[in-house]
Amino acid sequence: MSKSIDLSKPLPTADFYQLIHEQISNEDDSMSQRVNWLILSQSFFFSGFATLLTSPPDPENGGYAELHQLLLWIVPGISLITSILIYVGILVSLVYMAELRNLFQTYPQDDTTEHYPPIQGTTLTRRLAQMPAIVLPLLFISTWTVLLIQEVR
Repeated sequence: MSKSIDLSKPLPTADFYQLIHEQISNEDDSMSQRVNWLILSQSFFFSGFATLLTSPPDPENGGYAELHQLLLWIVPGISLITSILIYVGILVSLVYMAELRNLFQTYPQDDTTEHYPPIQGTTLTRRLAQMPAIVLPLLFISTWTVLLIQEVR
């Protein structure tokens, strides 16, 4: 039998704070892991792309010339798609954490959290802390887009 919450008897604010804080912490950890995946994947893709650029376009074995040209498109393309997908995951995390903060702010308050810190820091510290997760994917997306546009020319 499933247990249901009696909404007429809400949790004490301190308990609800702890519940929301844990959810935000878990989501923040997931977002940090996505940023790490992004940096790791992009270092791999940039290394591969740099290797392609420094290798001769017309290798001694003529069969590799077409493959070389194809890889000059595939590596930036996959890198761009990877960056976009990870960025979407990061944005979803940011939206979910905002919803959790809003849920706590609209929860019936009592005096049990009177001296608790804000649920996820102040607006300024939160935005500054989230800036790398927002900006880094955009930098990689922009870089790969420029490289693909250059390849068209």
